[in-house]
Amino acid sequence: MDQKYRVLVVEDNNHLNEIYRRVMEMEGYEVYTAFTLEEARQRLGGTEPDIILLGVILPDGSGIDFCREIRASVSAFIIFLSSLSDFEYEFKCLEAGGDDFLLKPFSIDLLRSRVARCIQCLQRGS
Repeated sequence: MDQKYRVLVVEDNNHLNEIYRRVMEMEGYEVYTAFTLEEARQRLGGTEPDIILLGVILPDGSGIDFCREIRASVSAFIIFLSSLSDFEYEFKCLEAGGDDFLLKPFSIDLLRSRVARCIQCLQRGS
């Protein structure tokens, strides 16, 4: 990986946030974390991530609403991570501007694969 790609993890579960952070760092990404949408806004003010791993339900609001809020100004790939298995949530996430949706629990290998696919798109200039 020539360029150090940046990943923002927005997950309120401490354990999962730490796992995602470690996995992304092991893959060679520069990782920023947030546990709330307000923290995510602050991180976005200081850096432009290439990929955002975004929870759907956070303590201070909806990841879906947050995606709508930032989509016009943030070009990062947004991968929603959710334990909500209702098809309607997946549809709302993608309709709001999300690029992908992973239903928890998912394998770390699947997460790595989805993030790598986004990086490949960035490298091709898509």
